[in-house]
Amino acid sequence: IFTRMTELDPGNRQPFRDLALSNDIFGDAQRAQGDLTGALLSYRFGRAINTHLAELDPSNSALQRAVLVSHGRVGDVLRALGDPAGALHEYREALAIVTRLAERDRGSIEWHEDRSLIQNRLGGLLQDQHDLAGALRAYREARETMERLAERVPGNTRLERAVGVNHGLIGSVLMEQRDLAGALREFRSALAIYTRHAEGDPSNMRSQRSLAFIHTQIGNVMDSQGDLAGALREYGAGMAIVIRLAESDPRNAELQRDLMATHYLLTRIYLRLGNVLEARPHAEAALAIARDRRARFPDQRQTATDLAAAEDLLRRIEADTP
Repeated sequence: IFTRMTELDPGNRQPFRDLALSNDIFGDAQRAQGDLTGALLSYRFGRAINTHLAELDPSNSALQRAVLVSHGRVGDVLRALGDPAGALHEYREALAIVTRLAERDRGSIEWHEDRSLIQNRLGGLLQDQHDLAGALRAYREARETMERLAERVPGNTRLERAVGVNHGLIGSVLMEQRDLAGALREFRSALAIYTRHAEGDPSNMRSQRSLAFIHTQIGNVMDSQGDLAGALREYGAGMAIVIRLAESDPRNAELQRDLMATHYLLTRIYLRLGNVLEARPHAEAALAIARDRRARFPDQRQTATDLAAAEDLLRRIEADTP
């Protein structure tokens, strides 16, 4: 279809680029609402268009980048849908493209930044599969690249944020390896960056969500260290941010899951402190969100897992309540 249409008007490819972009935007919206199957179809359609255009003009770096971004998007959804082999294939395709572009233009910040982002995705996939050494290697290589780029362009919030992301990712691996001191060090480095950005742009949901997440990560470390008061403080700080974000966008499935997860963590901490009265409302809130998400997205494995965990937690409370 694309070939026939371009033959009809070979000099005008902008409508195809617009169509690919529209599919990516639509896919992003579907993904935010939790419709991963729909997002996958949209992203794949956009990728097909971008790939065809890039084949018609192989020297066009912008088109090549559109293809690698499409591979990354498709890989992300496949990973979320529990298809690691499919995700790995997409990430490797993206990495091959961006490596070629970076070698062609070694001074480009964009290509090296893109390469680091793909390395992070590969690291996440390796972490999912419990290859912690491989994940740590990928994350650290990506962070070294982003730190060099941030030094080249001081004050660039996007590059600084990328460094913060990598601190958080490295911390998550160290946490799994039970290097709690190392994990806390990485998370606090990320916290410093995220706090600065969130205070500088309070309306930026991405910055606010990152700040909430890193508070939760620090809380997890403190929980593992037995500092329940510290964990409660960090979880509470994260929840305050997530509640505000969720109220501003109540249909956002990702924010609802953030809120559910924080309620779940607070329930666990209150139970360990022996405070069932405080634990119960958080457990009930987590269960209500989990049920709503399961009803909205019955084909997603994650919603089933979340619902089972929330139900089990409330059963434990009811069993312990006289």
